[in-house]
Amino acid sequence: MADYQSVLTRAVAKLPGTSSAATRRAIYGRAREAMLTRLRALHPLLPESDIMREEEALDQAIGLVETKFDNRSLKTLNDELIANESKLNRKLDELKSGRDDANRGLREFEVAMSQEKMTLSKLKSALLDAEEAHRISVAKLTQELDAMSARSEAAERLLAEARAALHDREAASREFEQRALESSGLEKELSTLRAVHAEVEAARLVAAERSEGLMKTLEDRDVALQRAEGTVEALGAKLVEQQKGALGEREAFEEKIAKLTQQFEAESAARAVAEGALQSAREDRGARRQEAEAGSNAKDAPPGQDELQADGIPDKTKMSSGNENAGTTPLKLALAWGFVGIPLLWGIYGTLVNAAKLFE
Repeated sequence: MADYQSVLTRAVAKLPGTSSAATRRAIYGRAREAMLTRLRALHPLLPESDIMREEEALDQAIGLVETKFDNRSLKTLNDELIANESKLNRKLDELKSGRDDANRGLREFEVAMSQEKMTLSKLKSALLDAEEAHRISVAKLTQELDAMSARSEAAERLLAEARAALHDREAASREFEQRALESSGLEKELSTLRAVHAEVEAARLVAAERSEGLMKTLEDRDVALQRAEGTVEALGAKLVEQQKGALGEREAFEEKIAKLTQQFEAESAARAVAEGALQSAREDRGARRQEAEAGSNAKDAPPGQDELQADGIPDKTKMSSGNENAGTTPLKLALAWGFVGIPLLWGIYGTLVNAAKLFE
C-alpha cells in the first residue's frame, strides 16, 4: 500500500495560501484517477477488493490531509484572531487613556469653572458692596450738601441782616459824626468810643478764636475719654478673667500643697518609726557587741582567773549564745536599714514627683 498521505500533503502544501477547497478536490480527483489507472494497468490484474481497499486508503489519506489543512486553517485563523484581539486591546487601551485624559481635562475644567464661579461670586459681592458703599457715600454727600446749603442760606440771611445792621450803623454813625462836627467838644469822645469799639471788636475776635479752640479741645478730650473708657472696660474684663484664673490656680496650688503636706506628715511619721527602729537596732547591736567583747576577754584570761569569771563574767554557755547573737546582728542591721531606707527613698521620690507636677 502506497503512502498516499505524504504525497497528498506535499501536493497540497505547494498550493498558495489563498487556494480554495475546489482546487484541493481537483488534486484529489487527479490522484484518484492516476491511482486507478496505475492499478488497472498492472499485470496480472488486481481484484476489485484490492482496488477498493486502495480507494479506501486514498479516502482516508484525503480525510487526514483535509483535517490537517483544516487544523492549519484554524490555527491561522486563531493567530489572526489573537493578532486582531491584541490590536483591539491596544486600541482599547488607547481609547481608555484618551478617556482618562478627557476625564482629567474635564475635571480640571470643572475645577477651573468652580474657581471662576467663586471668583465671579466674589466679584459680584464686591460689586454689591461697592454699590452699597457708593450709595451710602452719595446719601452722606447729599445730606452734607443739604446741610451746607442750609448753612449757606442761613449765612446769607445773617450776612444780609449784618449788612442791613451795618448800613443802619453807618447811617447812625454819619448822623453822629454830623452831630459831633456840629459840637466840636464831642470829637474827643467819638475818637475814644471808636478806640473802645475797636478794642471790643478785637476782644470779640480773640474770644471767638479761643471758643473754637476750646470746642476742638473739648471734642478731642471727649474722643480720648471714650477711648479711655473702652480701654478701662477691656482691662476690667481682663482683670476679672485673670482674677478668676488666679483663684482657680490658687485653689489648685492649695490642694496640691495640702496633698504634699499630708504626704510629708505620713513620710515624717514613717521616718520617725524607722528612726525608732534604727535606734533600737543600734542599741541592740551595741549591747550585743559589749557582750561579745566581754566573752572574748573572758576567753583570753589565764586559768587562774576562773573564779573571777564565775563571779563577774558570763560562762561559756552565755558567751556562745552571745557569739551566736553577734553573728546574726549584721542580718538584723541590714533588715533594719532596709525597713528604714526603702520607705524613706520612696517618700523622697514621691515628694520630688509631686513637686515637679506643682511647678510645671
